[in-house]
Amino acid sequence: MYRNAIETLKQWNDSPRRKPMIVWGARQVGKSYLIKDIFAETYYKDRYIYIDFRIEDDIRDYCDAHTSAKEITEFIAAVKNRRIGGDTLLIFDEIQECPGIVTALKYFCQDMREIPVIATGSMVRIKLQRLSRKRGPGSGKPFLFPVGKINQTTIYPMTFGEYLINSNKTLYEAICAAYAEKRPLSDALHKLAMESVYKYLLIGGMPEAVQTFKLHDPDIVLLDIMLPKKDGWQVCREIREGSSKPIIMVSAKGEVFDKVLGLELGADDFVSKPFDMKELSARVKAVLRRVAARDTQSDDEAVKFENIEISLQKYELKIKGKAVDIPPKELELLYFLASNFNRVFTRDQLLDKVWGFDYLGDSRTVDVHVKRLREKLEGVSDKWRLKTVWGVGYKFEYNN
Repeated sequence: MYRNAIETLKQWNDSPRRKPMIVWGARQVGKSYLIKDIFAETYYKDRYIYIDFRIEDDIRDYCDAHTSAKEITEFIAAVKNRRIGGDTLLIFDEIQECPGIVTALKYFCQDMREIPVIATGSMVRIKLQRLSRKRGPGSGKPFLFPVGKINQTTIYPMTFGEYLINSNKTLYEAICAAYAEKRPLSDALHKLAMESVYKYLLIGGMPEAVQTFKLHDPDIVLLDIMLPKKDGWQVCREIREGSSKPIIMVSAKGEVFDKVLGLELGADDFVSKPFDMKELSARVKAVLRRVAARDTQSDDEAVKFENIEISLQKYELKIKGKAVDIPPKELELLYFLASNFNRVFTRDQLLDKVWGFDYLGDSRTVDVHVKRLREKLEGVSDKWRLKTVWGVGYKFEYNN
């Protein structure tokens, strides 16, 4: 059951007429895992160099402006402080972010074929960029697409069985044996199997995870930003339109903007790749504890002020009698402040009271939510407002 792609890569690697290889595939089908964690680790050990064009800006910018295979190799060797020779595998990941490297592949084929090169990316995005992107500073020409001069293959989403047999063959065989004998897994094996499921969903099974959410009612959602057909931001919006289930967003992008955007769209937490599974487990448990505490809160009466009504039980905000769409965490923050009107709370206190004492984020989360609330509540009444108390925090100020 080993992936056919592994056999293809092995044949490519052993071929005396080997050319640079592009591995096509949609996002989240497991290209990086297949090439780096399985193929490179198995056949090259510590003799490969992995480059992710999404995050390695210096190498991306250089490769986008140069096409010489020799110059690119020398630059990468200097940046990585590694010798690059015929026994060194170069892996270029997310090449749709660097059209220049696509052009350079044909020069690797012509001038430095002795160096094994594998590139991965989205074929659709590359073809679109071929029509719109220019190669090199001021060249005025579209970048060249080296079809026919390189080797190519396409991979498809891996099944959980494919992932497990490659990552933990012993566990895979134990599960198969238990299934064949119609007996349940032991608690220890069941725990290991579930941990493998979580890892699989984050590596190559996200399309199945999205479909699972539509069919079932999960307690929590781990949502990757990079999805095959639509981005995680759009999926978050759609989930929030009809569900208050907690969402933890996952991304290789760790910029403040991405975290802020995720929280503004209604996510409960944000974790950056790569991460330790213990950290992810702690975050999941923390979010679930906050949800459990929220669900047990009493809300016999909605909080009401002029032109506004906040119900935590219904998770509903009414402005001038009309229901207004609002993310769950914004509503919880507004409800808490309004329930304790004219009392000042620090950001840390609000994190404790609304997000939970074990929240692993930072205090900027509060600022983001207050900003969004002010946009919704602007001009609703002159008798109350969300006020910043400089140097302290925030309060719901009410003037009789």
